[in-house]
Amino acid sequence: MNISTKINNMSTTLLNNCGQLLRRNFFKIFIATIALLMGGESWGQSVTGLSGGLESVDSVSKLFSATVPTAANGKWTTAGSSAAQSAIAKDSTTVRSGNYSLKISGTSTTMARVLTPYYTISSTTSKFFIQYYRRSASATNSQTSQIGINRGGAEQLNGTYAPVSAANTWEKITYAPTAITSVTSIIGVIANKAVGTGGDYFVDDYCIYAGTTADILVPDSPTSPAVAQNSTTPTTKLDVSWTAPGAGTDNGGYMVVRYTTQPVLADTPNINGIYKIGSTFTKTNTGTVVYVGTGTSFTDVDLTSNTTYYYKVFTYDKAYNYSAGSTNSTGTSGTTSSGIASTDATLSALTISSGTLSPAFSSSTYNYTASVTNATSSVTVTPTKTNSGASIQVKVNTEAFAAVTSGTASGSLSLNVGKD
Repeated sequence: MNISTKINNMSTTLLNNCGQLLRRNFFKIFIATIALLMGGESWGQSVTGLSGGLESVDSVSKLFSATVPTAANGKWTTAGSSAAQSAIAKDSTTVRSGNYSLKISGTSTTMARVLTPYYTISSTTSKFFIQYYRRSASATNSQTSQIGINRGGAEQLNGTYAPVSAANTWEKITYAPTAITSVTSIIGVIANKAVGTGGDYFVDDYCIYAGTTADILVPDSPTSPAVAQNSTTPTTKLDVSWTAPGAGTDNGGYMVVRYTTQPVLADTPNINGIYKIGSTFTKTNTGTVVYVGTGTSFTDVDLTSNTTYYYKVFTYDKAYNYSAGSTNSTGTSGTTSSGIASTDATLSALTISSGTLSPAFSSSTYNYTASVTNATSSVTVTPTKTNSGASIQVKVNTEAFAAVTSGTASGSLSLNVGKD
């Protein structure tokens, strides 16, 4: 049997999972702490920035060009002779992250190029990695493509055309071109042509970054989040701050996401997702990106007075890997004081109505075993919170969470004969 105890410390969430009860001999209690982030948006120190997520203004040009751009133009372009060969458009319906994606269309089986904006960089011989996500409604009537890069006027493609692996699924594409002599410009390349009768093909979260290996490591979370009413305009502004992780951001920054209902652990951005301020995303609750940058504080403005807001702060790196996040923080605009979540979401005591915990309880211990007789058909647990601002909920298996007062026994938790 799985017993779960959830502690909410204002907007800090702790999950205590109690599981594996054997009525005939023993049951095992697991207590696992999972801290939620305080929030943040990111678009990182990648070469492509927001334009890689199709989030920057006027990032798509519908003009056709037979040549690769030779100067910064700030737009995605096509190097194809007609719409039948290649056409691109900014799309807001089939989107992985943020508000937009790039739609590539065509019916010609002659190769055309779709090109990212032209980026001027400091002279470097670094190796660059490319990653993006693609999707199509069909794997047989769509576009087939290969990924590439143009550095300093020299193009390099990965050499293999391939359509999407499965219809209506975002799949990640990566490419690591070999290092070359020093260059000062970069253009991402998607070589495409129709497969079958052709069709639409969508690209989102396109990123180019420098590195010797692919970056798939999650950065550390920010710490010590805090929210306070703004000293000059407390009714409509909240000041949000946090402490940088010791390991830094790996050439990224922070993204802050605001919620009007308390977020849960699942409320996180897409892996490698690119968002801008004002973007929203929904996992369990809907959050709005309110900050993207490298600072460790900002002021959230234009809020409704006497309203409670919840914030999660994420660290992101150059490849848009997101941290698990800082502890949630809350703030109330208006004349009431703001609430700042404690990072202490632990128990100070835990007892069970039948059997003995082994080892003895400790706030730093999360796994226990106990034994009960076959005649024991139910148990209760009595959890005690460490922080006075926390709340506790418990459940058994797939049942709904039920509130428990700290220091008092829970309702009866029914056991089954054998292994629960």
